[in-house]
Amino acid sequence: MQQGGGFQQANQYDQNLLGGGPEAYQNFSSPYLQQFQEQILPQIAERFGGMGALSSSGFAQSLGGAASGLQSQLAQLFSQLQGQAAQRQQGQFQNLSQIGLNYSPFAYHEKQGSTGFVSPFLTGLAQGGAFNGGGGGGFPGMGG
Repeated sequence: MQQGGGFQQANQYDQNLLGGGPEAYQNFSSPYLQQFQEQILPQIAERFGGMGALSSSGFAQSLGGAASGLQSQLAQLFSQLQGQAAQRQQGQFQNLSQIGLNYSPFAYHEKQGSTGFVSPFLTGLAQGGAFNGGGGGGFPGMGG
């Protein structure tokens, strides 16, 4: 099983919504249009057929209004999905860019330095009087 598959699928879905052109809308709307033609239209025809009004202008207006309403709602929904996909892609880009900008593997200027071994040695000599002209020196057997 491939890791990150869900993320990759979601990312591909967003990419298809945003960059798929007219085919993206076709792929999105075709299942809904098919359902409309196979289920909704026969129900409308059955309703008007029961009244004996299949040849009436009301039947034609009802079909036209239903189809127009469906197309309008699909276009609106597709537009909303594109907006959401664009927001997700922008958020993902910002997250990745922040990770990249905050990454500093060699940030030595931000790390606390150590005193090393020379500084404590020199401090000990200075406190012992070797550099004060005290003559006692900081080393045994080296007094004046």
